[in-house]
Amino acid sequence: MASTTAQEKERKRKKRQAQAEKAKAADTQNTAAAAPAASDAAAPQGGKKKAAAAPRSRGADIVMWLVVWASLIGAVAGNYMMTHQGVVLYQRILFVVGCCVLALVVFLFTSLGKRTVKFAKDSRNELRRVTWPTKQETVQTSVVVAIVVLIVAVGLWFFDIIISWLVSTFNAWLG
Repeated sequence: MASTTAQEKERKRKKRQAQAEKAKAADTQNTAAAAPAASDAAAPQGGKKKAAAAPRSRGADIVMWLVVWASLIGAVAGNYMMTHQGVVLYQRILFVVGCCVLALVVFLFTSLGKRTVKFAKDSRNELRRVTWPTKQETVQTSVVVAIVVLIVAVGLWFFDIIISWLVSTFNAWLG
């Protein structure tokens, strides 16, 4: 039985190691594929220049941010005003959700929104590469954490009792 679990652990370790190596190789390939693309853009062949995407002006971003904030403020103010005018609840909910969706869509077109989407995609790709612990490792770690929390709680309770006793004794002594 012991040799079986040792063999299983070794097999799982090798599998995790293979997954990590595969992810590392894929990352290396992505980096290598991106390098020629960057050099092609820098030095076009045959004298033809590639049309680069024109960066959006700062003014457009400012206008979009104003729309985002106006939509969110409008959602709050509109909900408040509709409450006092007796508008039905589902209409208020639709109005607020619509304003929030508008704000989200416009936000996604700002430069910060695009960076946020890129970050989310990169995070998702990184999560695919994570070597997650097995169920047994998770249970063992959780038990250890619970025991340490219990020990610390008992220790704090003990110190609380001692300090309370010292304070009451000192107060009784002072009279």
